[in-house]
Amino acid sequence: MSMRKSAQFVSFVTLPLWIPLFISFSFRHTSAVLWASASCFVLLALIFFYKNIGLLTSLHMPTRAERLLPLATSIVMYILFAVLCYFYAKNMFPVYILAFFTVLGLYVVNLWDKVSIHVAGITAGVLWFMQFYVWNVFTICIGLLLVLCVVWARLYLKAHTVKQIVAGFVTGVISYGISLLIPVNL
Repeated sequence: MSMRKSAQFVSFVTLPLWIPLFISFSFRHTSAVLWASASCFVLLALIFFYKNIGLLTSLHMPTRAERLLPLATSIVMYILFAVLCYFYAKNMFPVYILAFFTVLGLYVVNLWDKVSIHVAGITAGVLWFMQFYVWNVFTICIGLLLVLCVVWARLYLKAHTVKQIVAGFVTGVISYGISLLIPVNL
């Protein structure tokens, strides 16, 4: 596999929309996977809709301006899914709170500069997994390796500058930290 194909594969597999779905598999409950699948489907359908009516020039959303509508839509969808999950799938509620704060942070940062949504999503997702699994050298190394793979892919594809990658990483860390402040009485 060529380097470009490898970078594209890493970028596709770590598409931020998949993060709630990946997290849901760790719960081993069918309802969690169904909720996460529903949110992925709804957001993907809306992004394709925006593309088909001409609001997006590409599904990759190459400009800062093109990202605002999908990010705003994601904010609304994730808070809606958080509320629904609070009542119907409590184990997924904190996942959608994390997704909400991550996308909200991305929206705010994106007002000034194009930020790496991939890096923010994978950073927040890796921190989530580390929270629920043992924080040891092995999990930290695996998590760091995953984040570095995404950083490499986004830089290799020239999708972002180093500054935009750092902004994505910081956004992911801060949004994860903020999500921990929300009391979750499950």
